[in-house]
Amino acid sequence: MAEPAPGAALLRQIASTLSASPAAAAQAVTVYAAGYALGAPLIIRATRRVPRGRLVALGVFAAANAATAAAPSLAAVLGARIAAGACGGAFMAAAAATAAGSVAPGRRGRGLAVIVGGSSAATAFGVPLGAFAGAAIGWRPAFFGLTAAAALATAATATLSPHEGSRPELAAAAIPRGPVLLTLATTLTSGCPNG
Repeated sequence: MAEPAPGAALLRQIASTLSASPAAAAQAVTVYAAGYALGAPLIIRATRRVPRGRLVALGVFAAANAATAAAPSLAAVLGARIAAGACGGAFMAAAAATAAGSVAPGRRGRGLAVIVGGSSAATAFGVPLGAFAGAAIGWRPAFFGLTAAAALATAATATLSPHEGSRPELAAAAIPRGPVLLTLATTLTSGCPNG
């Protein structure tokens, strides 16, 4: 899930709550991005033989956001953000593969465009929504809201997406446009409340 960087309002709240400087709290952005770029390939490799490994990544993404919300220290927030980044990146790779494999060969570009568009929309709408949620209810409840959205996405993915290893043409016939629409919904929720 291409989760956008925390809004400035959330970073200030995190810094204040955890008695850290805003610059130190801003490292949550850096470690999330590092986890996404460097950890995702490791998660993909580790779960490639796990049945429905994308569900593992999405479930751990949800758990990492819960850990962020409950973190007692900045170090715990940073560790949780690394895990969230790695699992978000792994899920996005799986979402792209699912979208490309679940549509006719001539429509693969459109399927991938939906995923990339969802990721972009998560950033465009998630950052201001996250700042609003943080201002209204605080950063911890905002991250628990992201946890709930990720948990719902995990349940929807488990229910609606084809099993890994199934033939894409059969999966596409069984769930018309389901995987593509599901991954769009998942990427859109990844930006709320942005973390």
